[in-house]
Parts: sequence; structure tokens; C-alpha cells
Amino acid sequence: EKFLQAARLAPTYINPVFDDFGLSVDASLGSYLSLGWGLYYSGLHSQSRVRFQSYLDGGGEARSGYLGMGLVELALGNTVKAEKLLNMAHVLGDGAEVLAGLGWVDIANGNMTSAQARFDSAIAHTPGHLWANQGIAAIKYKLTEFVQDGWNNYFKGDYLAALSECVSRQKEARKIKNPAAADCQGWS
Repeated sequence: EKFLQAARLAPTYINPVFDDFGLSVDASLGSYLSLGWGLYYSGLHSQSRVRFQSYLDGGGEARSGYLGMGLVELALGNTVKAEKLLNMAHVLGDGAEVLAGLGWVDIANGNMTSAQARFDSAIAHTPGHLWANQGIAAIKYKLTEFVQDGWNNYFKGDYLAALSECVSRQKEARKIKNPAAADCQGWS
């Protein structure tokens, strides 16, 4: 019980010495899960991965273990593993965190339509869900990559070059239903 409290309250301090206590896997499962989450939120993703993996290898089956491990893999850029783990968490229970995590996997894989649907589902599940709203904003921002040269000229103060670049992309933008060229033109 004291180890679990230490893992919850001070994961970055207890993690380096946690294994020295020689606890059994059964006695450590809750602590592994707490350490995994604490280290994840501290930005220590590689260390977090070790703790979530210990939790899962030790027989941990909670949805939050798969969710945490999936988010760690996503943070480390392993989208295939992240998607597999997040889907396992999704099977164990619906939730905005899982849906938003899968949306971020979709963004990383360039699947904006799927990402939008997942973020919308996350927000329908939990209105105002921060991470899902950030995902929607990221999708909108990624649309601007279509006219990045125009925006680069705009930010340099070369408004005529920006306008020219944005106007030149209008026809293609309409074809792919990307509003970024019109937005860029409007600002230029």
C-alpha cells in the first residue's frame, strides 16, 4: 500500500529505486500502472513504457493499462503499436481518451477523415474533451500545409507573392475540398 501511494504521488522519484524493493509482480501491478501514468504525464515516455509493459506482462488487464501503453507508443512515434494497444483498450470499454488517441494515430498516419470522425465521437462521448478539440484544431492547421508557400510569403510581408501563390492553388483546393487556399487568399 505504501509503495502504491509512493508510485502515485512521486513517480519520478520512486521509479529509479522501485525495483530495489523486491516486491512480487502481484504486489507491484498497481504500482506499475501508477508509475506508467505518472512517468507518461511527466514526459518520460521511455521509462513509462517499461512500467506499462511490466504491468501488462504481469497480467494486468485494466483498460487504462492498454490505453497508457498505447499513448506512450504514440508519443514515441510507434503508430502501429499504438493503434493496436488503443484498439485493445477500446474493446475493454468505450471512452473519449481512447477515441482521441486513435484520432491522433490517424493524424500521424495522414488519415484526416478518420481522425475527424474519431475526434467527433470523442466529443460526443465527452463534450468539450480537450485532447479531441486539439486534434480537430490540428487537422484544420494541417490543411494550411497545402498553401505553405503562400503563408511563408505572407509572414515575410510579401503579400503580392502570397496572394499569387494562394490564388494559383484555388482550383486544386476546390477539387479536394480544402478551404486553405481561399483562407490564405483572404488574408493576403
